[in-house]
Amino acid sequence: MDIVFNNLNLNDETNYWVLNSNHDNVAQQEIGTQKLARTNDSIVLRKNYGVKTIKMEVVVKDTSRANLDSRLDTFKEYIEVIDKNLDIDYSSGTRRYICSGAIANIIDRREKWAKLGLNFSCYKAFGEDTSNTTETFLNKTTTPYTDDISIGGTAPAQPDIEITIDSVTASGDKYMQLKNTDNGDYCKVTDDSWAADDVLVISNREKKITLNTVVVEYLGIMPEWLPGTNNWEYSDDFTARQVDIEFNYAKRYL
Repeated sequence: MDIVFNNLNLNDETNYWVLNSNHDNVAQQEIGTQKLARTNDSIVLRKNYGVKTIKMEVVVKDTSRANLDSRLDTFKEYIEVIDKNLDIDYSSGTRRYICSGAIANIIDRREKWAKLGLNFSCYKAFGEDTSNTTETFLNKTTTPYTDDISIGGTAPAQPDIEITIDSVTASGDKYMQLKNTDNGDYCKVTDDSWAADDVLVISNREKKITLNTVVVEYLGIMPEWLPGTNNWEYSDDFTARQVDIEFNYAKRYL
């Protein structure tokens, strides 16, 4: 089982062994509530997840005290960094966390080995696949066009949704809109010069929309895409159109 942080395999079973890890734990929940007047009750407004802390115990080994001293110095350099990938073999794939590493303490130190406690602070609460899932809807000519997409994983996804115009008939200010009809979230972009080969990208991950790589303003809110089936709708007010719509996302896990 490989556990790699900052390109160092913490479980190579030659110089490093992970004795235990709590990466299966879920990040701390942050529940937003509002008190109800004249009652002792509250209502839940929103559930978010905060920083996930992954704790490990790792044994570091070498052939002599001097070599172990040197290896521990190098090890600290690898661990005490920010914004690095922590990739953990999981099931049939790899889960990736974006973390800052820290050596919590040296639990035990002997002649040729040492046991260390490590803390990884994951400021993105969910692990995710290291490869993306893509679903494409080609040659759509009707408006509104409705369909559904099945989001894998166990946590909300952050897809990049790419809409490519194959052909269009439009003049003046016209809009293009993508909506999650399950929750009503939508993004709407208006432009006065839509043309064939235009590419609109709605990036849920980066919280921005680009038209031909240029960031543009939009109305609405970035749609939330929950695990399971999500119903969605494309619409515009063009006279005619043919568009391709592609969802591209990494599955994410609690």
